[in-house]
Amino acid sequence: MDTRLMIEHWVVEHLPKRSAAEIQSAIASMEKIQEVSTYVVGHSRLEAYHEGDYNLLFHMEFIKLGGTKRFWKCTGI
Repeated sequence: MDTRLMIEHWVVEHLPKRSAAEIQSAIASMEKIQEVSTYVVGHSRLEAYHEGDYNLLFHMEFIKLGGTKRFWKCTGI
């Protein structure tokens, strides 16, 4: 949790460098991930939620807002 908190604080500090369009796009992507994950939880078995790794997808979309290319090279995304 401490590592995640540090990364997320870093992203928030870098948000002013992002354009409004970039932020809106990321929000739309995170909302879509949340909608899909909510649907999966309500209409499938719990394992399907875990297999979809929606939590990771959501947080990776948020981390993209940090804008560091070095991070993406390390993750292979």
